[in-house]
Amino acid sequence: MKRLFAIISILSLTTLMGCSEINDRLDDLESRVDGVENTQLASIKQQIAAINTTIDNLEKTSSDLKHPSADRAEHCKCGNQCHARGQ
Repeated sequence: MKRLFAIISILSLTTLMGCSEINDRLDDLESRVDGVENTQLASIKQQIAAINTTIDNLEKTSSDLKHPSADRAEHCKCGNQCHARGQ
């Protein structure tokens, strides 16, 4: 009976120690995933925002080049001839 109790005790302790190690590994993995989510996803969101801003600026520049304003025509060195032809 004492041997059975000793064997059960040893198996229980081994199982508990194994579970503790698994929990520690799971906690470590959870920390790593949180780090990836907080760092890389934020960086990707910042990059997307910067790209969208750049696209907006390019569209405005393209529009300005296609349809020059009067202020821009005043500074043109061609004497406004290119603006009169729509160039």
